[in-house]
Amino acid sequence: FFKQKTAYEIKECDWSSDVCSSDLRLGRAAPRAYLATSIKSVDVEAILGAHALPEFDMQREALVDSADLERLTRLGASMAGEGARAHVNIVARGARDVEIEVESERAGLLVLHDLFYPGWVARVDGVSRPVVRANLLFRGVEVEAGRHRVTFRYEPLGLDNLKAAFWSVVQGHDD
Repeated sequence: FFKQKTAYEIKECDWSSDVCSSDLRLGRAAPRAYLATSIKSVDVEAILGAHALPEFDMQREALVDSADLERLTRLGASMAGEGARAHVNIVARGARDVEIEVESERAGLLVLHDLFYPGWVARVDGVSRPVVRANLLFRGVEVEAGRHRVTFRYEPLGLDNLKAAFWSVVQGHDD
């Protein structure tokens, strides 16, 4: 099981049963969605293998897998420094989509504490943006300073998801 160092609570799971009682809960200190103005690069697989969550400030920082850093192209140096005031509000939520209003004086990574899974796409003001794995298991998307509307939508048969599946198959059969 995980040794918790943050507001996460992770219970051990017996995978031999049909029903797994394991769950991941965010403590009171963890908002459902927030704007991180600082990113910590981590190796998610190593953290999961070590069963220990690194410490981080869940009000202004996000853990992002080092493999996803190259997908974050808009933030760069604007992520350095102290946190900024930001207002994040979930305005609509359905089975396949979540709509969030964000207003901030600085750019950041909008973190939504809903599980990351292939097929989720994000749009900021209608413009497609990559979804990255944030805080080990959740979704994140880049947002510039200002006021924005962010939509996460589950599109398992979307073009990006089909391309990723294709390349995964091709790379898995190169021997």
